[in-house]
Amino acid sequence: SELLFLYGQLDPRVRHLVFSVRITSSIPGAWITNFSLTVMVVFFLQQRNPPILPTLDRLKELA
Repeated sequence: SELLFLYGQLDPRVRHLVFSVRITSSIPGAWITNFSLTVMVVFFLQQRNPPILPTLDRLKELA
């Protein structure tokens, strides 16, 4: 989605981290989707102190 693309543009490390998590989790019979993994990574990066990625509300404030 455009939001995920934007997060990747804000910090290039996001793409690398998401790709690494997807590769690590790509075992046969895996029950979690790539989208779910991506959302979890984004959430994790938003919860850091200080946040690595802004929340959607913060993006609205910055726009």
